[in-house]
Amino acid sequence: MEKKDLDLLKWLLKNKKISLKKYNKIIKYSLKLNKKEYLKKLEELIDNLFDYNLNEKEKYEVNKYLLLKNEKKKYDYLYCSEIGRFDFDKNGKRKTIFDFKTLYEWDKDWWKFQKKSLISNDINKSYKYKSWYKQNFKKYKNIYADGEWFRWIEKKDFGKDKNEMIYGSISGLYGYIIREISEFIDKEIDKIYPNFLYKPYNEKTFKKIKGSKYSTMYDFQTRAAGKEKELEKLKENYRNNFYKIEKEIENRIKPFSEYTFTNITYDYGKEKVENHMKHMIIGGISAAKKIRFKHFLKDFYEKEQPYGVVENIIKNLKKEIKNKYLKEWNEN
Repeated sequence: MEKKDLDLLKWLLKNKKISLKKYNKIIKYSLKLNKKEYLKKLEELIDNLFDYNLNEKEKYEVNKYLLLKNEKKKYDYLYCSEIGRFDFDKNGKRKTIFDFKTLYEWDKDWWKFQKKSLISNDINKSYKYKSWYKQNFKKYKNIYADGEWFRWIEKKDFGKDKNEMIYGSISGLYGYIIREISEFIDKEIDKIYPNFLYKPYNEKTFKKIKGSKYSTMYDFQTRAAGKEKELEKLKENYRNNFYKIEKEIENRIKPFSEYTFTNITYDYGKEKVENHMKHMIIGGISAAKKIRFKHFLKDFYEKEQPYGVVENIIKNLKKEIKNKYLKEWNEN
């Protein structure tokens, strides 16, 4: 076993972050691998550790240990977990967030990459995607980051451990609200026309649908108690008119382009986690240009406004959508 990995396990055991039983199981597993096999799995160390039924607290301690050991203290140990976001430079070294001076440069660079990829994809030329593509890629006017995972260390004034590792995400305000509103509309449509996915098991029907013996989402049909046509029409009206809501969101967030917001949640997805997720929300391009990654926390918190501002925007939009847009789309 590599020394740095063994040091990690010993530290976890010594500080009672992991049980002796789990420690021995991991050691026993690693000794079975020859050097070539182990080197191949070296980059998967964290995943390998997590395979041994580590609970959330133990996973947190593993991630925190590695963050403090491998990242830079002077930059608050800031680390971006979205590895796919970074290319290699001319010397074959992978770039990091610190190769970008500001959050704006980092975000626009990724937007350009995505735009180039989408232009070459024929599916985005269909009518269903025209509004969405025009809104997000014709011009860079909103922060493109949409929940990218970050980790960093924040200092605490109380408790034995003064260093708190934060599981965080970075999103633009526009995309953050779009996501909240899209989820809300989907749930409201399900209330209007309760439905479920059904897979026809008739072999002839199956072959006619896909022409393959392998199951995909295309093999499923929607059942809505005889209201399938009405449901599909409502969804179609929703897709064709969502640009109106997008425009409304843009207008309502304009006054907050230079500000930031923080929202903390304790339930990420379906799993109840012990350690919270801190969502760092960027109001707009003006704010992104002033946030330097080497001074990320300082710059972000200097521009922070109460999250209640975002909550009010979302609350008013939901009310308007329910009382106006959904009724219009359903009637039509």
